[in-house]
Amino acid sequence: MVLEYVEGKVIREFTDETLVEIAEKLKKLHETQFPRENDLLISDWTRRNITEKSKKLGEVRSEVLTLWDGITRLHDEIQPLIEDYPDDSLIHDDPILGNFIQTDDGIRLIDWELAHGDYFFMELGGFIEENGVTPHQEKVFLDAYGFGSTIDEQRILAFSKAYRIAAIVGWFIERIVALNEGEKMFIDADVDEYWANLRGEMKHLARLL
Repeated sequence: MVLEYVEGKVIREFTDETLVEIAEKLKKLHETQFPRENDLLISDWTRRNITEKSKKLGEVRSEVLTLWDGITRLHDEIQPLIEDYPDDSLIHDDPILGNFIQTDDGIRLIDWELAHGDYFFMELGGFIEENGVTPHQEKVFLDAYGFGSTIDEQRILAFSKAYRIAAIVGWFIERIVALNEGEKMFIDADVDEYWANLRGEMKHLARLL
């Protein structure tokens, strides 16, 4: 790993101009080839957290599994639509607002620990949902990137958006279970706060499905 200090300011909010530049930066990034590690769009880590570890969450498990059924349905529906898309794009996989830095040379993306090879559209859905962009901002972003204008592309994006939130649901499940079992994962980790976040993301996912 190569570490480099980046001089600049964290972007606090999106403007149309920053969204266009971010779209262009991500598109350039996605032109870099990097092999995928998983054969499926759904990672084993996410599937395991939602289908197996959720057994330890009591009554909420049935709701979690219902949401998971929606994810797998969307997954199966888009399989014929993605056959002609490259699956070896380098994606950052953590494109939250705080990881974009405004520098004198333009916007730069930091925090690359999750980078890997995948379908480029998985990054687009994650960017849209994790940053809570408005419909107008989403259109500006996707138009600048050049994806999402057709019905099939919109269906692909619908899966990538929902799956991103499903992965976050799995993240909270993993941590709640770990804390309940006495594992200290993070400083000041609070199980009640994680539960509140889990319920919020489950509602988010239900809206997308």
